[in-house]
Amino acid sequence: MAAPITILVLDPQPVSNLRQLIGGPDRVVVSVKSPSLARHALQTMLVGVWICDITTPGMDFKSILAIANCTNPMLRVVFTGPKGAALRAQNLISAGRGSCFVPRPWQPAEIKKAVSDEIQNYLDSTNNSGEKKLTLKPAREENQQVEAYGDETVKLGKDMLGPDPSRYTLLNLIGTGGTGSVFLARDKFLEMDVAIKVINPDLLLDPAVMASFKDEARITMQLSHTGILRFYNFNTYNGCYYMVMEVIHGNSLRDVLASNGPMDVETILQILLQVARPMDYVHSHNVVHKDLKPENIVITESGSVKIIDFGTATLHNKIHENDVIVGTPEFMSPEQLRGDIVGPQGDIYAIGVIAYMMFTGCFPFPVGTKLEDFFNGLRPSFTGVNSEIAAVLEKATDVDIDNRYQTVTDFVKALATACNYSLG
Repeated sequence: MAAPITILVLDPQPVSNLRQLIGGPDRVVVSVKSPSLARHALQTMLVGVWICDITTPGMDFKSILAIANCTNPMLRVVFTGPKGAALRAQNLISAGRGSCFVPRPWQPAEIKKAVSDEIQNYLDSTNNSGEKKLTLKPAREENQQVEAYGDETVKLGKDMLGPDPSRYTLLNLIGTGGTGSVFLARDKFLEMDVAIKVINPDLLLDPAVMASFKDEARITMQLSHTGILRFYNFNTYNGCYYMVMEVIHGNSLRDVLASNGPMDVETILQILLQVARPMDYVHSHNVVHKDLKPENIVITESGSVKIIDFGTATLHNKIHENDVIVGTPEFMSPEQLRGDIVGPQGDIYAIGVIAYMMFTGCFPFPVGTKLEDFFNGLRPSFTGVNSEIAAVLEKATDVDIDNRYQTVTDFVKALATACNYSLG
Protein backbone atom coordinates (compact mmCIF):
# COMPACT_ATOMS: atom_id res chain seq x y z
CA MET A 1 0.00 0.00 0.00
CA ALA A 2 1.36 3.40 -0.96
CA ALA A 3 2.16 5.91 1.76
CA PRO A 4 -0.54 8.57 2.30
CA ILE A 5 -0.08 11.98 0.67
CA THR A 6 0.55 14.80 3.13
CA ILE A 7 -1.55 17.91 2.55
CA LEU A 8 -0.29 21.03 4.34
CA VAL A 9 -2.87 23.74 5.04
CA LEU A 10 -1.73 27.25 5.93
CA ASP A 11 -4.71 29.29 7.05
CA PRO A 12 -4.59 31.99 9.77
CA GLN A 13 -8.37 31.64 10.11
CA PRO A 14 -8.95 27.93 9.57
CA VAL A 15 -12.26 26.67 8.29
CA SER A 16 -13.37 23.88 10.60
CA ASN A 17 -14.81 21.62 7.91
CA LEU A 18 -11.86 21.80 5.50
CA ARG A 19 -10.20 18.73 7.02
CA GLN A 20 -13.39 16.73 6.47
CA LEU A 21 -13.78 18.06 2.93
CA ILE A 22 -10.30 17.15 1.71
CA GLY A 23 -9.37 14.28 4.05
CA GLY A 24 -9.35 10.61 3.15
CA PRO A 25 -7.67 7.27 3.87
CA ASP A 26 -4.92 8.05 1.36
CA ARG A 27 -4.20 11.50 2.81
CA VAL A 28 -2.81 13.12 5.94
CA VAL A 29 -3.92 16.72 6.54
CA VAL A 30 -1.58 18.98 8.56
CA SER A 31 -2.96 22.41 9.49
CA VAL A 32 -0.84 25.38 10.60
CA LYS A 33 -1.70 29.02 11.23
CA SER A 34 1.59 30.86 10.66
CA PRO A 35 4.21 31.13 7.89
CA SER A 36 6.97 30.05 10.30
CA LEU A 37 5.21 26.75 11.04
CA ALA A 38 4.52 26.24 7.32
CA ARG A 39 8.18 26.88 6.55
CA HIS A 40 9.22 24.34 9.19
CA ALA A 41 6.76 21.74 7.88
CA LEU A 42 8.03 22.17 4.32
CA GLN A 43 11.62 21.82 5.54
CA THR A 44 11.07 18.65 7.57
CA MET A 45 8.15 16.80 5.95
CA LEU A 46 7.43 15.23 2.57
CA VAL A 47 4.47 17.33 1.41
CA GLY A 48 2.48 16.61 -1.75
CA VAL A 49 -0.01 19.48 -1.78
CA TRP A 50 0.15 22.83 0.02
CA ILE A 51 -3.08 24.80 0.43
CA CYS A 52 -2.07 28.37 1.18
CA ASP A 53 -4.16 31.44 1.90
CA ILE A 54 -2.44 34.08 -0.23
CA THR A 55 -3.43 36.86 2.18
CA THR A 56 -1.64 35.29 5.19
CA PRO A 57 0.15 38.10 7.09
CA GLY A 58 3.96 37.96 7.06
CA MET A 59 4.19 35.51 4.16
CA ASP A 60 7.37 35.73 2.06
CA PHE A 61 6.48 33.51 -0.89
CA LYS A 62 9.85 33.87 -2.62
CA SER A 63 11.78 32.60 0.40
CA ILE A 64 9.44 29.85 1.52
CA LEU A 65 8.89 28.48 -2.00
CA ALA A 66 12.64 28.47 -2.62
CA ILE A 67 12.97 26.18 0.38
CA ALA A 68 10.00 24.09 -0.74
CA ASN A 69 11.53 23.65 -4.21
CA CYS A 70 14.60 22.06 -2.59
CA THR A 71 12.88 19.83 -0.05
CA ASN A 72 9.68 19.04 -1.98
CA PRO A 73 10.47 19.56 -5.67
CA MET A 74 7.20 17.94 -6.85
CA LEU A 75 5.04 20.06 -4.49
CA ARG A 76 1.72 21.32 -5.84
CA VAL A 77 0.48 24.63 -4.42
CA VAL A 78 -3.20 25.56 -4.22
CA PHE A 79 -3.69 29.24 -3.46
CA THR A 80 -6.85 30.42 -1.74
CA GLY A 81 -8.12 33.84 -0.69
CA PRO A 82 -10.76 36.43 -1.56
CA LYS A 83 -11.68 36.90 -5.21
CA GLY A 84 -9.73 40.16 -5.22
CA ALA A 85 -6.52 38.19 -4.71
CA ALA A 86 -6.96 36.27 -7.96
CA LEU A 87 -4.57 38.50 -9.94
CA ARG A 88 -1.81 38.17 -7.34
CA ALA A 89 -2.27 34.41 -7.30
CA GLN A 90 -2.18 34.25 -11.09
CA ASN A 91 1.08 36.22 -11.16
CA LEU A 92 2.64 33.70 -8.76
CA ILE A 93 1.29 30.79 -10.79
CA SER A 94 2.65 32.30 -14.02
CA ALA A 95 6.05 32.62 -12.32
CA GLY A 96 5.99 28.90 -11.55
CA ARG A 97 5.20 29.35 -7.87
CA GLY A 98 1.80 27.74 -7.71
CA SER A 99 -0.63 25.38 -9.39
CA CYS A 100 -4.13 26.89 -9.13
CA PHE A 101 -6.31 29.41 -7.28
CA VAL A 102 -9.59 28.65 -5.48
CA PRO A 103 -11.41 31.82 -4.34
CA ARG A 104 -13.06 32.01 -0.96
CA PRO A 105 -15.71 31.41 0.12
CA TRP A 106 -15.29 28.18 -1.83
CA GLN A 107 -17.86 25.62 -2.81
CA PRO A 108 -17.15 22.19 -1.25
CA ALA A 109 -17.09 20.51 -4.66
CA GLU A 110 -14.65 23.09 -5.99
CA ILE A 111 -12.02 22.75 -3.28
CA LYS A 112 -12.36 18.95 -3.23
CA LYS A 113 -11.83 18.78 -6.99
CA ALA A 114 -8.84 21.16 -6.87
CA VAL A 115 -7.14 19.10 -4.18
CA SER A 116 -7.89 15.78 -5.91
CA ASP A 117 -6.56 17.11 -9.22
CA GLU A 118 -3.35 18.37 -7.60
CA ILE A 119 -2.84 15.09 -5.74
CA GLN A 120 -3.07 13.28 -9.07
CA ASN A 121 -0.67 15.80 -10.65
CA TYR A 122 1.73 15.27 -7.75
CA LEU A 123 1.55 11.48 -8.14
CA ASP A 124 2.09 11.76 -11.89
CA SER A 125 5.14 14.00 -11.34
CA THR A 126 6.51 11.67 -8.68
CA ASN A 127 6.03 8.56 -10.81
CA ASN A 128 7.70 10.18 -13.79
CA SER A 129 10.52 11.84 -11.87
CA GLY A 130 12.69 8.76 -12.11
CA GLU A 131 12.66 9.06 -15.90
CA LYS A 132 13.80 12.68 -15.92
CA LYS A 133 17.45 13.56 -16.08
CA LEU A 134 19.11 16.87 -15.56
CA THR A 135 20.78 17.82 -18.83
CA LEU A 136 22.04 21.38 -18.77
CA LYS A 137 24.40 22.23 -21.58
CA PRO A 138 27.84 23.66 -20.82
CA ALA A 139 27.87 27.42 -20.52
CA ARG A 140 28.99 29.39 -23.54
CA GLU A 141 28.70 32.83 -22.00
CA GLU A 142 31.85 34.60 -20.91
CA ASN A 143 33.02 34.28 -17.29
CA GLN A 144 30.85 31.30 -16.50
CA GLN A 145 32.18 28.24 -14.70
CA VAL A 146 31.39 24.70 -15.81
CA GLU A 147 31.73 21.69 -13.54
CA ALA A 148 30.89 18.02 -14.16
CA TYR A 149 28.69 16.19 -11.63
CA GLY A 150 28.97 12.49 -12.37
CA ASP A 151 27.13 11.81 -15.63
CA GLU A 152 25.43 15.21 -15.61
CA THR A 153 26.79 18.52 -16.79
CA VAL A 154 25.59 21.48 -14.78
CA LYS A 155 26.11 25.14 -15.55
CA LEU A 156 27.48 27.17 -12.66
CA GLY A 157 27.11 30.77 -13.66
CA LYS A 158 25.26 33.89 -12.64
CA ASP A 159 22.29 31.91 -11.31
CA MET A 160 24.18 28.99 -9.75
CA LEU A 161 27.26 29.93 -7.77
CA GLY A 162 29.92 27.51 -6.61
CA PRO A 163 32.94 27.40 -4.30
CA ASP A 164 36.40 28.59 -5.31
CA PRO A 165 37.22 26.57 -8.48
CA SER A 166 40.97 27.09 -7.96
CA ARG A 167 40.71 25.07 -4.73
CA TYR A 168 37.81 22.65 -5.25
CA THR A 169 36.47 20.48 -8.07
CA LEU A 170 32.86 19.43 -7.65
CA LEU A 171 32.44 15.74 -8.49
CA ASN A 172 28.86 14.74 -7.74
CA LEU A 173 25.64 15.97 -6.18
CA ILE A 174 25.06 14.12 -2.90
CA GLY A 175 21.73 15.67 -1.93
CA THR A 176 19.64 18.80 -1.49
CA GLY A 177 17.73 20.26 1.44
CA GLY A 178 16.01 23.38 2.66
CA THR A 179 19.28 25.22 3.31
CA GLY A 180 21.32 24.19 0.28
CA SER A 181 22.93 21.45 -1.80
CA VAL A 182 25.72 19.09 -0.75
CA PHE A 183 28.36 17.97 -3.24
CA LEU A 184 31.17 15.48 -3.24
CA ALA A 185 34.25 17.53 -4.13
CA ARG A 186 38.00 17.24 -4.50
CA ASP A 187 40.29 19.54 -2.53
CA LYS A 188 43.02 20.19 -5.11
CA PHE A 189 45.52 21.56 -2.59
CA LEU A 190 45.22 18.75 -0.03
CA GLU A 191 44.42 16.09 -2.66
CA MET A 192 41.53 14.65 -0.69
CA ASP A 193 37.77 14.25 -1.11
CA VAL A 194 35.50 16.53 0.92
CA ALA A 195 31.80 17.29 1.16
CA ILE A 196 30.79 20.85 0.31
CA LYS A 197 27.45 22.32 1.30
CA VAL A 198 26.54 25.29 -0.91
CA ILE A 199 24.13 27.57 0.93
CA ASN A 200 20.84 28.41 -0.79
CA PRO A 201 21.30 32.01 -2.05
CA ASP A 202 17.73 32.91 -1.04
CA LEU A 203 18.70 32.43 2.61
CA LEU A 204 21.68 34.78 2.57
CA LEU A 205 19.56 37.89 3.07
CA ASP A 206 18.24 36.60 6.40
CA PRO A 207 20.65 37.68 9.19
CA ALA A 208 19.25 35.06 11.56
CA VAL A 209 19.95 32.27 9.06
CA MET A 210 23.48 33.48 8.44
CA ALA A 211 24.07 33.70 12.19
CA SER A 212 22.88 30.09 12.48
CA PHE A 213 25.35 28.93 9.82
CA LYS A 214 28.19 30.75 11.57
CA ASP A 215 27.16 29.20 14.89
CA GLU A 216 27.20 25.74 13.31
CA ALA A 217 30.68 26.32 11.88
CA ARG A 218 32.04 27.87 15.08
CA ILE A 219 30.62 25.16 17.35
CA THR A 220 31.46 22.15 15.18
CA MET A 221 35.03 23.26 14.45
CA GLN A 222 35.67 23.36 18.21
CA LEU A 223 34.53 19.75 18.65
CA SER A 224 36.91 16.87 18.02
CA HIS A 225 35.47 13.37 18.31
CA THR A 226 35.47 10.39 15.96
CA GLY A 227 31.70 10.13 16.37
CA ILE A 228 31.04 13.67 15.09
CA LEU A 229 31.21 14.83 11.48
CA ARG A 230 34.39 16.84 11.08
CA PHE A 231 33.93 20.41 9.91
CA TYR A 232 36.85 21.96 8.01
CA ASN A 233 35.85 25.42 6.86
CA PHE A 234 33.09 27.96 6.22
CA ASN A 235 33.97 30.34 3.41
CA THR A 236 32.67 32.57 0.63
CA TYR A 237 33.60 33.00 -3.03
CA ASN A 238 31.99 35.56 -5.36
CA GLY A 239 28.84 35.69 -3.24
CA CYS A 240 28.64 31.92 -2.75
CA TYR A 241 28.75 30.77 0.88
CA TYR A 242 29.78 27.19 1.45
CA MET A 243 30.82 24.74 4.17
CA VAL A 244 33.61 22.20 3.74
CA MET A 245 33.16 18.97 5.69
CA GLU A 246 34.33 15.40 6.04
CA VAL A 247 32.94 12.88 3.53
CA ILE A 248 30.95 10.05 5.13
CA HIS A 249 30.10 6.87 3.22
CA GLY A 250 27.06 5.20 4.73
CA ASN A 251 23.32 5.53 5.36
CA SER A 252 21.30 7.56 7.81
CA LEU A 253 19.50 5.73 10.57
CA ARG A 254 16.28 6.94 8.93
CA ASP A 255 17.19 5.08 5.70
CA VAL A 256 18.20 1.97 7.63
CA LEU A 257 14.87 1.91 9.47
CA ALA A 258 12.93 2.53 6.26
CA SER A 259 14.70 -0.37 4.56
CA ASN A 260 14.86 -2.89 7.40
CA GLY A 261 12.17 -1.94 9.90
CA PRO A 262 12.57 -2.69 13.64
CA MET A 263 16.03 -3.74 14.85
CA ASP A 264 17.15 -6.48 17.20
CA VAL A 265 18.13 -5.57 20.77
CA GLU A 266 21.87 -6.02 20.26
CA THR A 267 21.96 -3.76 17.19
CA ILE A 268 19.87 -1.11 18.94
CA LEU A 269 22.08 -0.98 22.01
CA GLN A 270 25.34 -1.03 20.07
CA ILE A 271 24.18 1.90 17.91
CA LEU A 272 22.90 3.83 20.93
CA LEU A 273 26.18 3.25 22.76
CA GLN A 274 28.03 4.76 19.80
CA VAL A 275 25.59 7.68 19.89
CA ALA A 276 26.16 8.12 23.64
CA ARG A 277 29.92 8.60 23.42
CA PRO A 278 29.98 11.63 21.10
CA MET A 279 26.84 13.12 22.65
CA ASP A 280 28.22 12.94 26.19
CA TYR A 281 31.40 14.51 24.81
CA VAL A 282 29.35 17.30 23.20
CA HIS A 283 27.43 17.90 26.42
CA SER A 284 30.65 18.00 28.45
CA HIS A 285 31.74 20.86 26.17
CA ASN A 286 28.58 22.80 26.99
CA VAL A 287 26.98 22.17 23.56
CA VAL A 288 23.43 20.95 22.91
CA HIS A 289 22.55 19.51 19.48
CA LYS A 290 18.80 20.35 19.63
CA ASP A 291 17.87 18.48 16.43
CA LEU A 292 18.76 14.84 17.01
CA LYS A 293 16.69 12.57 14.75
CA PRO A 294 17.35 9.46 12.63
CA GLU A 295 18.36 11.63 9.66
CA ASN A 296 21.21 13.11 11.69
CA ILE A 297 22.66 9.77 12.81
CA VAL A 298 24.73 8.11 10.07
CA ILE A 299 25.80 4.45 10.08
CA THR A 300 29.02 4.30 8.07
CA GLU A 301 30.10 1.46 5.79
CA SER A 302 32.44 0.25 8.55
CA GLY A 303 29.57 0.08 11.05
CA SER A 304 30.57 3.12 13.11
CA VAL A 305 28.20 5.97 13.97
CA LYS A 306 28.56 9.66 13.11
CA ILE A 307 26.42 12.52 14.45
CA ILE A 308 25.84 15.21 11.83
CA ASP A 309 24.10 18.57 11.35
CA PHE A 310 24.77 20.94 14.23
CA GLY A 311 22.87 23.68 12.42
CA THR A 312 20.48 24.21 15.33
CA ALA A 313 23.03 23.54 18.08
CA THR A 314 23.65 26.15 20.74
CA LEU A 315 25.79 26.57 23.78
CA HIS A 316 23.91 25.52 26.91
CA ASN A 317 22.16 28.50 28.59
CA LYS A 318 22.08 30.42 25.29
CA ILE A 319 18.88 31.18 23.40
CA HIS A 320 18.96 32.27 19.76
CA GLU A 321 18.70 36.05 19.62
CA ASN A 322 15.67 35.94 17.33
CA ASP A 323 13.93 33.61 19.84
CA VAL A 324 12.75 31.29 17.05
CA ILE A 325 11.90 27.71 18.01
CA VAL A 326 14.02 25.43 15.85
CA GLY A 327 14.06 21.65 15.60
CA THR A 328 11.80 18.81 14.46
CA PRO A 329 8.59 18.59 16.56
CA GLU A 330 8.50 14.77 16.77
CA PHE A 331 11.82 14.81 18.63
CA MET A 332 11.54 18.12 20.50
CA SER A 333 11.29 18.13 24.28
CA PRO A 334 8.50 20.08 26.02
CA GLU A 335 10.94 22.83 27.07
CA GLN A 336 12.18 23.22 23.49
CA LEU A 337 8.61 23.46 22.17
CA ARG A 338 7.94 26.18 24.75
CA GLY A 339 10.97 28.12 23.55
CA ASP A 340 12.81 27.71 26.86
CA ILE A 341 16.55 27.16 27.26
CA VAL A 342 17.43 23.58 26.23
CA GLY A 343 20.11 21.59 28.04
CA PRO A 344 21.54 18.08 27.54
CA GLN A 345 18.26 16.55 28.75
CA GLY A 346 16.64 17.93 25.59
CA ASP A 347 18.93 15.73 23.49
CA ILE A 348 18.25 12.77 25.82
CA TYR A 349 14.51 13.25 25.19
CA ALA A 350 15.11 13.02 21.44
CA ILE A 351 17.24 9.89 21.81
CA GLY A 352 14.42 8.29 23.81
CA VAL A 353 12.04 8.83 20.88
CA ILE A 354 14.67 7.54 18.44
CA ALA A 355 15.21 4.42 20.55
CA TYR A 356 11.49 3.60 20.42
CA MET A 357 11.56 3.91 16.63
CA MET A 358 14.47 1.46 16.53
CA PHE A 359 12.48 -1.07 18.58
CA THR A 360 9.20 -0.71 16.66
CA GLY A 361 9.85 1.07 13.36
CA CYS A 362 7.12 3.57 14.34
CA PHE A 363 6.77 6.95 16.01
CA PRO A 364 5.43 6.88 19.59
CA PHE A 365 2.55 9.09 18.42
CA PRO A 366 -0.86 8.24 16.91
CA VAL A 367 -1.29 8.04 13.14
CA GLY A 368 -2.66 11.35 11.88
CA THR A 369 -0.88 13.45 14.51
CA LYS A 370 -0.88 17.10 13.46
CA LEU A 371 1.94 19.60 13.80
CA GLU A 372 -0.02 21.70 16.26
CA ASP A 373 -0.57 18.65 18.51
CA PHE A 374 3.09 18.77 19.51
CA PHE A 375 2.79 22.43 20.45
CA ASN A 376 -0.31 21.59 22.47
CA GLY A 377 1.61 19.17 24.70
CA LEU A 378 1.22 15.78 22.99
CA ARG A 379 3.21 13.14 24.89
CA PRO A 380 4.84 10.03 23.39
CA SER A 381 3.20 6.66 24.11
CA PHE A 382 5.48 3.61 24.37
CA THR A 383 2.85 0.87 24.12
CA GLY A 384 4.79 -1.00 21.42
CA VAL A 385 7.47 -2.30 23.82
CA ASN A 386 7.39 -4.24 27.09
CA SER A 387 6.83 -2.45 30.40
CA GLU A 388 10.51 -2.54 31.48
CA ILE A 389 11.71 -0.86 28.28
CA ALA A 390 8.74 1.53 28.32
CA ALA A 391 9.67 2.67 31.83
CA VAL A 392 13.18 3.59 30.68
CA LEU A 393 11.85 5.48 27.65
CA GLU A 394 9.29 7.31 29.80
CA LYS A 395 12.03 8.43 32.19
CA ALA A 396 14.15 9.65 29.25
CA THR A 397 11.21 11.71 27.95
CA ASP A 398 9.75 12.87 31.27
CA VAL A 399 8.18 16.34 31.20
CA ASP A 400 10.34 17.28 34.21
CA ILE A 401 13.95 17.52 33.03
CA ASP A 402 15.18 16.71 36.55
CA ASN A 403 13.58 13.27 36.25
CA ARG A 404 15.41 12.40 33.02
CA TYR A 405 18.76 10.64 32.86
CA GLN A 406 21.78 12.82 33.52
CA THR A 407 23.82 11.48 30.58
CA VAL A 408 23.11 9.56 27.39
CA THR A 409 25.33 6.74 28.67
CA ASP A 410 23.16 6.48 31.80
CA PHE A 411 20.13 6.09 29.54
CA VAL A 412 21.77 3.38 27.39
CA LYS A 413 22.91 1.43 30.46
CA ALA A 414 19.38 1.55 31.92
CA LEU A 415 17.97 0.41 28.60
CA ALA A 416 20.45 -2.47 28.43
CA THR A 417 19.40 -3.58 31.92
CA ALA A 418 15.73 -3.47 30.90
CA CYS A 419 16.61 -5.66 27.90
CA ASN A 420 18.68 -8.08 30.00
CA TYR A 421 21.63 -7.32 27.76
CA SER A 422 25.24 -6.90 28.86
CA LEU A 423 27.13 -4.05 27.22
CA GLY A 424 30.42 -5.74 28.18
